[in-house]
Amino acid sequence: MLRTAAHIVIVVIILSTLFVSACAERASAPAPIPLPAPAPAPSPVLSISEDVNFRFLISDDVNAIDDFEHVYVTISKIGVQRSGESGNWKEFTPNITEVDLKPLIGENTLEIWKGNLTPGEYSKVFIYISSINGTLTEALGGGEANVKLPSEKLHISKHFVIGESTITSFIFDVTVVKAGKSGQYILKPQVAQSSTDQELKKVKPKEEKAKKRGNPVPAKKVELEESETKDDETALEDNIWVLEKYGDTDNLIGILDDTEITIEFVSAKRTAKGFAGCNSYFVSYETDGNKLSMHKPIGVTAMYCTEPKGVIDQEQEYLKILQNAKTYKIEDEHLYIVGGDLFSRDKVLIFKLE
Repeated sequence: MLRTAAHIVIVVIILSTLFVSACAERASAPAPIPLPAPAPAPSPVLSISEDVNFRFLISDDVNAIDDFEHVYVTISKIGVQRSGESGNWKEFTPNITEVDLKPLIGENTLEIWKGNLTPGEYSKVFIYISSINGTLTEALGGGEANVKLPSEKLHISKHFVIGESTITSFIFDVTVVKAGKSGQYILKPQVAQSSTDQELKKVKPKEEKAKKRGNPVPAKKVELEESETKDDETALEDNIWVLEKYGDTDNLIGILDDTEITIEFVSAKRTAKGFAGCNSYFVSYETDGNKLSMHKPIGVTAMYCTEPKGVIDQEQEYLKILQNAKTYKIEDEHLYIVGGDLFSRDKVLIFKLE
């Protein structure tokens, strides 16, 4: 009995010793070095076309604007709403908050915001105006005019689409109207003139229209036009050019029937704009001698045309050549723009003066 008890004690002592030794080894063993975490993948660099897909512009319909020297409005906030959604306005502060409506008559517009919005269908836009300061012309006595807002938010319901790879430009047209004989004026949205698919065209002077119809034009005017066309810079800008042919110089393609492609270089804004056969477009440009370059990407409205067949392919090829413009030449009232990229041979756009 005593020997059995002794054996048990010995076994317990041996097991205790082994346990303590194992614990000591575990305690003294260095902790395993954790494997380094894999380096995060670099964030993709957004191109301009991915970073900007929407431009918000302001324009002014005529109405009573001729009564004013200036109409300054302070825009505190602008916004849009997705189609089929109640609430959930996307609101943002404009880059330009103080706007004079007087210079924005007709085709003139001012971009007050650009950025990236979720692609899809939209149905409403609005602007919040916190103040209006109108100054009458001297003929009407000058001084400050009483311009009222129906509400602090000017609202327009208009369907438009924001795409993923194009820039959609929404022109919000406002107008000042006279309230009867009260001496007051009202600032209101002009729904009919607000959209993304406006085709803005230059209104030519009466003398130029007469010349185009074959009617006589005063000799002094003819001499001025002839002297201007000798200067490439003057002739390039502030004229409307109509595309006749495009493509490889040894394999030019004519424009599809029932389509028209135009471009106008607006010197005051250094912006080229026009109609590409289905969509209107716009892009900033620079010239240096006969060198011509476009600021990428070209902004394009989001219309899709199926007739005539091939009109979209024609439009895309035209915009591709224009986007990669390198040089230009004007000769015999024709404008030649040469463009290309690293992966293709140079191509040309041939326009005639409208």
